[in-house]
Amino acid sequence: MKLIIRVTPKIYGGSNLKKLLTILVINVFILSTIGASALSINNITFLKSLSSEKYDMIIIAPNLFISSLQPLIEHKNSRNLYTILKTTEEIYDEFQGRDEIEKIKYFIKYALDNWNIKYVMLVGGADLLPARYVHIFYDYEYQNEWVFLSDLYYADIYDEHGNFSTWDTNENNIFGEYNWGTLHLYDELDLYPDVYLGRLACVDENEVTICVDKIIAYENEKAYAQSWFTDLVVIGGDSLPGDKEHIDEGEYVNQGVIENMDGFVPKKIWASNGELYDAENIQDAIDAGSGFVFFNGHGHLSIWATHPHESYEWIPPGSYTNSHINTLSNGNKLPIVVSDACYHCTYNVASDCFGWTFVKTPLGGCIAFLGSTDVDVSHEGVDIVTKGIEKLCIVMSENYMEGDCTFGELWGHGINDYINTAEMDEMDYITVEEFQPFGDPSLVIAELSNPPEKPEDLDGPKSGKINEEYNYTASTIDPDEDQLYYLFSWGDDEFSEWIGPFDSGDSAEASHIWTEQGEYEIKVKAKDENGVQSNWSNPLFVSIPRNKKIDIHLNLLIWLLKHFTNELQMIRYILNFQ
Repeated sequence: MKLIIRVTPKIYGGSNLKKLLTILVINVFILSTIGASALSINNITFLKSLSSEKYDMIIIAPNLFISSLQPLIEHKNSRNLYTILKTTEEIYDEFQGRDEIEKIKYFIKYALDNWNIKYVMLVGGADLLPARYVHIFYDYEYQNEWVFLSDLYYADIYDEHGNFSTWDTNENNIFGEYNWGTLHLYDELDLYPDVYLGRLACVDENEVTICVDKIIAYENEKAYAQSWFTDLVVIGGDSLPGDKEHIDEGEYVNQGVIENMDGFVPKKIWASNGELYDAENIQDAIDAGSGFVFFNGHGHLSIWATHPHESYEWIPPGSYTNSHINTLSNGNKLPIVVSDACYHCTYNVASDCFGWTFVKTPLGGCIAFLGSTDVDVSHEGVDIVTKGIEKLCIVMSENYMEGDCTFGELWGHGINDYINTAEMDEMDYITVEEFQPFGDPSLVIAELSNPPEKPEDLDGPKSGKINEEYNYTASTIDPDEDQLYYLFSWGDDEFSEWIGPFDSGDSAEASHIWTEQGEYEIKVKAKDENGVQSNWSNPLFVSIPRNKKIDIHLNLLIWLLKHFTNELQMIRYILNFQ
């Protein structure tokens, strides 16, 4: 089933507000009586019966994590994102199913049918909250029998007819079959997410606390509205040397992301510009803070690397590893990381896999991670963006700019749009089933707001000289009277920082120095205090001709060479003789 999204905001007033206040009073009384576990589902069922309101998110976790998750539940409820916890132990006792995994899925179906939930957060590693394994035959370079875990199973609740989707339509207890075994068996899967899902693959209470603290800080500080958020780190090289177009596939995917995320300032850690020959350049770029990081290359459980152009050398030397991730110090400047590399989210094999290490790092790392639980499959050359997680990178970067506001929407809409535009062969099934979301699905990563108006034409000089500073001013208004920030693009791959804040209608000024002659197209855009951006202004064309002094000296040298050739040769002879 395609995901149906409820977009009408909840508004409380009149009798509904009185009812809510009554519930809160009763809730305080009950909490004082039953203690820390008060927000488990058994205790909330009574409260829920008093109200016609629906829940927004369910958290599924073992009893071990109840107290550690309590601050997160309180935080979400305080933001009117109504959230409850159901323990795995309760689910196994109360719901039917062929195994524990199916029981969890039946509970999610119950919550979707009865409470109209939108988000599902799974908390626990593979040993604490099990995952479903799928079975696909695909004759690939490295393997042909693919068995890997897929949390998409928990989000694809209904089949195309609206019935519960077991992922085992031929009822042989082998799930997600695609051309499987000697009989070439298939299960009929819908694959469209019916809820937005994410997993925190925590193995202990300390990891839960780290993740909860990160989520609360990220949302309280409105990370998406901070100046560092619109920095974009893209990391890549030549993923598949030897393609007929001689394309550096990692950089090609990166460039597609850059073009989609207009208004983000790219930091290119590429093989072609030399930045990728030192892993510390990756470290420094992430430590500086960014909204998104894209790794496009190769990986294994705890490493990432790629190649220079048409070479099989591995760079950065020694790879980028978990050891680097564990020493990240970007604090609360936490990106969403997307990786198209193999095995980065294989949390069933390694509880400290690359993707999860990024999320659980206490002094930095990332707020959420998207990657694969097996081998990423793709084409080479320019076709690399037509399948695989590489295609999802392009789809999701476009979707974010078009209005995805939560991490779950970024993942769910990405899967949905991928399926809608794919032929759905073996490569496509592998891609959407292995694409793992580590993070809080309800995490707010953007905010709906009226964008500022397109800035007025830039005011400033239209010509100048190399190595001299020139000032330019811009202004616009915001329909909500929000304060504004401005970003100047100088036409030479350089950007100003976001400068501000300025009151709506006030002018902003920035300066730039061009170091090379040329014709430059400069422009400016604004964003409001919620991080919502305007369109770019009309371009202002600036001409920076060659320095006249240099031209004079060069012309004099040419004249001397032309008229005093013999004399110059004599001087050269004398100098060489001495």
